[in-house]
Amino acid sequence: MIQIIFPIKTLKIVILIFSLIIISCAIRPHTRAKTETEISKIEPKTEIQALPEYRLGFGDVIEVKFFNNDQFNETLTVRPDGRISMQKVGDIQVAGKTPPELSNLITKTYAKIIKNPEVTVIVRNFGGYQVYVLGEVKSPGAFPLQRNLTILQSLALAGGQKETAALKSILLMRRNNDGTVDARRIDLSDNSPEAIQKNDVYVEAFDIIYVPKTFIANVNTFLDQAFSGVIPPLDIYLRAVWWRRW
Repeated sequence: MIQIIFPIKTLKIVILIFSLIIISCAIRPHTRAKTETEISKIEPKTEIQALPEYRLGFGDVIEVKFFNNDQFNETLTVRPDGRISMQKVGDIQVAGKTPPELSNLITKTYAKIIKNPEVTVIVRNFGGYQVYVLGEVKSPGAFPLQRNLTILQSLALAGGQKETAALKSILLMRRNNDGTVDARRIDLSDNSPEAIQKNDVYVEAFDIIYVPKTFIANVNTFLDQAFSGVIPPLDIYLRAVWWRRW
């Protein structure tokens, strides 16, 4: 019988290597599981954010449908004051509400006169971007916003200014994102090319251009009077812009 004799030093090395192999096999599954857990913690979670609900504004065309009460069905346009008029109940504030909110409001309103109303509000047409020209112009009102539209061009859309217009004190009113309204005085009394190029500024969606009869000395006082209804119909348009959701 042949015996293989290893030196003691070599035998110790073999035993050490064999021990390391066994330990490695034993801990490998645990280490792998731990790594996968750590990766799952680090990997970002993708969440889809819900889009905000549409809120009604003036110029929107809505259809109000009553189930089992067809005689109350109507297709209505939201007025510049943010309201609609409905059969039997009169005016209802619409601007700023979502279609479901308006459905609930109309349901509660009509529950006083009909039994168990079921109402659905459908937006059929969305109001377009407009500018409003008021005051001493021949045809005041709302006009579609065109590209690179200026104040003078807006006056032309409104039929031009009247002889009583104070072009030195035109007010340009613009709604801020926080709901406040800023106003600046524009002087278009000088029709020289240099003055027009300097003062005839571009307008934005829902701007209000007001052409007064006389010079407006205090813009803030003027706005207070407009919002309080002292200067109709300007207050109607200002309140409508206030409620508009951009």
